[in-house]
Order: sequence, then C-alpha cells, then structure tokens
Amino acid sequence: MNARRFLPARIVLPWYVAVLATGCAAIDLPNPTADDITEKRQARNEEAVRRFEKQRGFAEFQAALSRWQQGDVQRCRERLEQLLARSPNHREAQLLMADVLLASHQPQEAVAQIGQALAAHPKDAKVHHAMGLLLDTIGQRADALPYYEQATKLEPANEVYAASYQSVLNTASSPPSSASSDGSLRVLAPPAGTDLAEPDGIAEVTVSDAPENMIQQGEEALAAGSADVALAYFRQAVSSQPDNPQIPLSVAVLALRHNQPDVAIALAGDAVRRFPKSARLHRTLATAYYRKGDYASSQVVLQQALSLDKSDALSYFLMGCALAKLGHPEAAEAHLRQARRINPRYSLRR
Repeated sequence: MNARRFLPARIVLPWYVAVLATGCAAIDLPNPTADDITEKRQARNEEAVRRFEKQRGFAEFQAALSRWQQGDVQRCRERLEQLLARSPNHREAQLLMADVLLASHQPQEAVAQIGQALAAHPKDAKVHHAMGLLLDTIGQRADALPYYEQATKLEPANEVYAASYQSVLNTASSPPSSASSDGSLRVLAPPAGTDLAEPDGIAEVTVSDAPENMIQQGEEALAAGSADVALAYFRQAVSSQPDNPQIPLSVAVLALRHNQPDVAIALAGDAVRRFPKSARLHRTLATAYYRKGDYASSQVVLQQALSLDKSDALSYFLMGCALAKLGHPEAAEAHLRQARRINPRYSLRR
C-alpha cells in the first residue's frame, strides 16, 4: 500500500491552495490615483483632437485644391485663409496660397508667404524649391539660385530639384536674351512683319535660345520616361519669358504628344491663370483632362474656351466627346453638329 494515502490532507494540498488560503492581503495590487487617471484621459483626448484636426486640415486643403484646379481662385483663397488661420504652418496650404497670390498678381505677397513657410520648415527641400520656382517665375533668377541649391543639398537624389538648379547654373554666366540693360524683364519683340493679332487676342512673341534649350531637354526627359524632370525643365522655360503664352502652350502640347496628360495639366493649368483670355490654352488644358479621363473637368474648361471663342470647331468637337462620355447624348450631338457646321472635317465616323 502507498503510505502517502494516509498522510493528513493539509500536507498534500497543492502549494497554490495554501497560498490562496493565506488571503490576498499580501499581494500588492496597483492602485492608480485620481491624478493618474485624469492624466491618461487628458492624453487620450489630446491625441483624439490632434487626429481630428489633421483629418479636418487634410479635407479642407483638398477642397481648396479642388477649387484651384477648377480655376476658382477666389474660393480657393477663401478656403486656404480659413485653414491657415487655424494651422498657420500647414506646409501644403502655405505653398498653394503662394500660387494663389501669384495668380492674383501679388508676387511680393507670394514671396512673403513662402518666406513664412521657410521659417516654419527651414529644412524642407520642397519649400526651398518652391521659393526658387517663385523667384524664377517673377524674373529674379539670381535670387532663386541659392534656394535651388539648398533644395538639392537637402535631397540630392531628387532629379527635379537637380534639374532646376542645373538649368539656372547653365544660364547664370550670361543674362537671358529677355533681360534689358537694367536687369528687368521685357517681352521680346517679334520679327518685323509678324502678325500680332491672334484669334484669342494674345500677342505672339518670339522664343529665345535659352527656353528652346530647356524645352529640348524637357522633351528628351519625356522620351526617357522622366515626367517630373521634364516638368521642371518646362517650367524653367516658361519662367524665362513669363509674358510669352506660346511657351506653356508649346510644352503642354509636347507633353500630350508624349502621352503625359498630367504634365500638360500642370503646365496649361498654370498658364490659363496667367492668360485667362487665351481660348487655345483653355482648349489645350481641356484636351489634357480628356486624355486623362477626367471628362467633367474637361467640360468645365471647354465651357470657358467656348465663351472666349465661339468659332473654334475643335472646342465644340471636344465638348461633344466629353458630354458623350458623361452620358449626355443629346447635348453631345448638338455640339458635334456645331463642330461639323464650322469645319466639316470634324465629322464622326459611324
């Protein structure tokens, strides 16, 4: 027989039963104070507020950006002002506000706006590059150079920043052909006998060698599949003669030929705000939206193009195509008929 069976029960009890029998008084459980609970609750509330503000800021910026892309500068500005009143260091809002101010013919205010962004984000390459682009656009190329350089130093692998910096370096040794003797910009005069009367009322001006070189480099970048680098070169070409509408028109068309509608939208979108009475620029922007598949935006811009020039068969044709894509067959057919009346070659093959 097993003698263990006759031992007293208290001796063979498991050890953990004995521990429980002593009670819980010996176990030191945490006892959070009211201050600890309040502090944790406050931290959770603050984190929730931060998340809410971030989400609200994102939504408000997207709403402002949508207005900007639609060409509604005033509503875009109003939304940005509300956002910046609450979040004055919102980087994307600061940069877009600078674009809005430039489009509203307030270049010095735009410079001041990016200056505030630089104060808030001194190590941000994008902000430095934006300042360089702005100064370049308003003709202060020498002042733009250090900002391009700093952007390149902060992000040496960024090809766009490197292209902007290099394009200024290439022209820094000699003044651009569009510069007058006192350093201010002027519009180059066209050759004698050139007809200045365009259909949309914008004067034709010549293109100097400097922007032609940049355009060529941009086209080579497009051919190589580097859309961002191409856009940087094209914007440099535009900024070299900011009063020449032919440059943004030409480079936007080049982008479309290389099947880069986003590049064309960026270039033509900037241009229509600078030359709001150019029907051809509006039509080019609308074509880019159509090629991208954004038929609603294409329709909006084509309405502006047709309000500027009701004799343009291509704009009617494009409007008919856009309306057909949007599911408005009757309105589409009306515009296509008008295109055929103006120019029979815009007949659709059935």
